[in-house]
Amino acid sequence: MDSQTQNTSLQWLQNVEKRIVKVLELAASVMDELANPTGPRRESINNHVR
Repeated sequence: MDSQTQNTSLQWLQNVEKRIVKVLELAASVMDELANPTGPRRESINNHVR
């Protein structure tokens, strides 16, 4: 594998990693909101979706 292909593959993996982290952060926020005794706050969920 040449250097350019390795760099492209590394960049792709880094982008995938960033997406995974964002999804996990969103999932954690949703779980926190669902665990809220007063129920989920719509504005909190909407902030993550935008």
